[in-house]
Amino acid sequence: EKTTVEEITKNLKELSKRVKNLESIINDQPIVKKVEEVPDAKPFGISIKEISTENKNTVLLESFIENYNYIAKSMKVPGQLKACENFVKENSLKILIYGSNMKFVLANNVMESRFWAWQIDESNKYAVVPNPMIAYDEELHTHGGMNEIFKSNYETGMYSIYVIEEPAIFTFDDKTGWNISKLGIIKLEI
Repeated sequence: EKTTVEEITKNLKELSKRVKNLESIINDQPIVKKVEEVPDAKPFGISIKEISTENKNTVLLESFIENYNYIAKSMKVPGQLKACENFVKENSLKILIYGSNMKFVLANNVMESRFWAWQIDESNKYAVVPNPMIAYDEELHTHGGMNEIFKSNYETGMYSIYVIEEPAIFTFDDKTGWNISKLGIIKLEI
């Protein structure tokens, strides 16, 4: 069964609406005061608001990964560049390459990019996934940065489908640039 670009775009728009609906539900939750602000309560160092913020980010991250995996499995459909460009734009992704100085830097365009970074929260923390248009091969594994940031089932040959089990986590700092905080896990398929 072939999937068209229009179907992919329609499904991505529907998924985007579901994410916005989830965000609305989460944002409509009552504001929870920190324990320090509650009369007669002794603070124990954990803000309930911080915990609910983590839960909100977890829901949004899971939705982002679900949408990414959907589009990544559709790479054999004509019009993949347009679908990927729309996905990058709609999710305000930073597009990265693994530069010649062995550092991650911003790419000039989606097709050139090797990695996409989605900002998790207001801090400079990002979930990083591979560009699903780029086939995974020995060159990308050994010299393209993939081996440095993802654990995978890569052995030899070329793989065309990525399934994100866990994104890599990067931080960004104006002085040091993009830094790996946590390795991701990807499953590769032919």
